[in-house]
Order: sequence, then structure tokens, then C-alpha cells
Amino acid sequence: MVTGLSLDGFNEKIIILAQFMAQDSQADNLASIFKQMRDHSVSAADPGCLTHRLSRNGNDFVVFEEFKDAASVAAHNEDPKHKAWLAQLKEGNFLVSLPQIKAYEEIQE
Repeated sequence: MVTGLSLDGFNEKIIILAQFMAQDSQADNLASIFKQMRDHSVSAADPGCLTHRLSRNGNDFVVFEEFKDAASVAAHNEDPKHKAWLAQLKEGNFLVSLPQIKAYEEIQE
């Protein structure tokens, strides 16, 4: 979900915030895909993903992810299941527009 973002200079935990707007007829299908992604991301299969939260308001979805570091984000992006879900999102007619995805570095004490 975080491909194409520059994480240069990020040395602390990384927060990814992504917003997706589903087509009216695809919102429930998109929710199903996002639930699969979430369940996989918080499993032992993706150890660098510390948090994966999914929120929805109608057709508007927000995903909040917390990663240990930039290497964890890279591993997440290279995961075969993650790549398959992204391909499914790109090939299907799920979204109204491109998602808005931003990366932030957590401020440490």
C-alpha cells in the first residue's frame, strides 16, 4: 500500500496514512480486501508492521499503519500476498480516484 513513497532520512517508526474512495458498487468488496490485508499485516508474516487499523465512513476508507522502520516498510511492500492485493486493487474497478497516501516519521521523546 505504500509503494512509491520516499522514506529517505526516516530513522524512527514510520506511520502511513492512506485514504481511499470506493466506487458505490465496490465499497463492500473493497472492505473485504482491506480486512484480508489487515489480518495478514498484523500476523507473524509481516513482523515489521506494528499496527494496521482500518476505518470506514460509507465509501471513504482510511488505513493507518505503523512500521518499525523503513526496512519493515520495504519488506511489507515486497510480500507476495501484499503485491497480489495491490494488483487486485489496480485491476478491479474499486476506486473513484487514486488513493492519497502519506508517510510520517514518529516524533520520539
